[in-house]
Amino acid sequence: MFANISFIFFFYLFLITIIGHGRIFSSIFYPNFSKLNFGFQGLLGIFFLSLIAMLSSFFFAHSFVFNCFILVLGFIGFFFKKDEVYFKKNLKFLLLISLLSLIGLYISKNHDDFPYYHLPYSLTLVENQFIIGMGNLGHGYRTPSSIFYFNSLFYLPYIKYNLFHAHGLYTLIFFNIVSLKFIFQKTKSKNYDFFYFLYLLSFIFVNCFFYRIAEFGADRAGQILVFLIFIKYFEIINFNNKTDNIKKDIVLLILFTVLAASMKAYFFIYFIIPIILLLNKKIFFTFINFKSMKILSVFTFFVLMIFSINFLSTGCALYPAKQTCNENLQWSIKKDEVQKMKVHYEWWAKAGGGSNYSVDIKKKDYVKNFKWINNWIEKYFFNKVSDFLFGLVFLLILTFCLFYRNKKKQIKKKFNYFVPLILSSVFLVEWFLFHPSLRYGGYVLISLTLFIIFSLYLSSFNYFHKKNYKLTIFLIFLTFLVYNGRNISRLNHEIAKYNYDILNYPFFYVPNVNYKLSFNENGKKIYNPIDDMCWATPTPCSNRSKIKMIYINKYKSIIK
Repeated sequence: MFANISFIFFFYLFLITIIGHGRIFSSIFYPNFSKLNFGFQGLLGIFFLSLIAMLSSFFFAHSFVFNCFILVLGFIGFFFKKDEVYFKKNLKFLLLISLLSLIGLYISKNHDDFPYYHLPYSLTLVENQFIIGMGNLGHGYRTPSSIFYFNSLFYLPYIKYNLFHAHGLYTLIFFNIVSLKFIFQKTKSKNYDFFYFLYLLSFIFVNCFFYRIAEFGADRAGQILVFLIFIKYFEIINFNNKTDNIKKDIVLLILFTVLAASMKAYFFIYFIIPIILLLNKKIFFTFINFKSMKILSVFTFFVLMIFSINFLSTGCALYPAKQTCNENLQWSIKKDEVQKMKVHYEWWAKAGGGSNYSVDIKKKDYVKNFKWINNWIEKYFFNKVSDFLFGLVFLLILTFCLFYRNKKKQIKKKFNYFVPLILSSVFLVEWFLFHPSLRYGGYVLISLTLFIIFSLYLSSFNYFHKKNYKLTIFLIFLTFLVYNGRNISRLNHEIAKYNYDILNYPFFYVPNVNYKLSFNENGKKIYNPIDDMCWATPTPCSNRSKIKMIYINKYKSIIK
């Protein structure tokens, strides 16, 4: 029982710390954010802590001492200079939403990539100053994510790495707060417009479909941010808010885009949205005219950090795009190997191979000219995509039945939906052609495209406030009921299959792995697991034996 109490205590301690750093970020870089709700402050906190972690890793390891300093700083930031009314209202809402979402924290078996490189990568940052050439430790290390850096800041005595899976749940909680605050604001003003339905549908989808959020890596958290990116884009181009709020929305949109891109490289494509947005002269001059340009400098610095970490890990500014690679550095991965892995990722996304099968066609031939389409339909569309579409259609039919009315209202102003809808469709086509796996953005792109159309249609009806308010409460209640019900079912399965002692030992499974030294020279060490993946062995750890460590400008460097 003590382990369970400690588990929840540290979870809430980190939750407060994240929001505290969001408030610090707001006060330093953009004071207009100070009145944003705790959902936005939490997302700002994830952004700020990810940046702190990436920058600080170049100077020292994220030890207990440094992490305790970060924790105390965030705790002070949470309570410092608080508006009592704002604080109490947000704190109550935070506690309610986090308690309703807390069951998602409990897992016994983590995802397959967790022992391979998610956990070892984060632990490498805990135990070492930044290491050049991390990509030579294994394929997983070639795709660094800001989530690994964020995790490393929450390695503390007792809890250690046992909350390294919580990043996705924090993102979900903050998204829920943002969505529900907006939805209740709309019901209060009796304005059941396009944005009300888009937020409501997105909220229901994320909680019902991403209920296993703690079991996933960087994909689901990034896709949650994409929902917010598109919603903010809609708000800006339709001037849904006053001018001051438009400035905030522009900044938030760019921030969420940068944060998503730092989680997974394939989210870089969404930079098209702020670029297109700023091509509008009115929006552009609104953006560049606000007083402080510090925030733009932060965004720019964050992007440079992403490219720098990629480059110092693999020799490529954006792995696996070989055009961005320099193969003549000591730690570089050769361009032909980069291209080979790029084809492999596409081959895997197009169902070329899995745990029990592999097609006979060569990978580079399989991914071309739609040779993959029949196999993808057989192996992946049925049943993964089809099951997902069935659930999505059910959600849309339910919403339609609840909100359909005979009487339509008069539209007073023209609503700009064409460009965002075209963008989501273009992104969806790009996804299908190059990486048609749901985890690589498919969930959000398919659902978002349909949500835009449905939100436009449903917002055209004339609604009675009392009935719609009751429907809103019902759907929110039903969403949390489904979220918790599906998680209870999942946990019952894990208890039965893995003997998960949830009451006495709520932490996820990490075995004690036997390991050896594969390289040991003048204090420079590389560890090698015996008949297993690295898990929580000493770092740096790799399943490869033909690598060694040297010093490059006083930095440890892994080379072949």
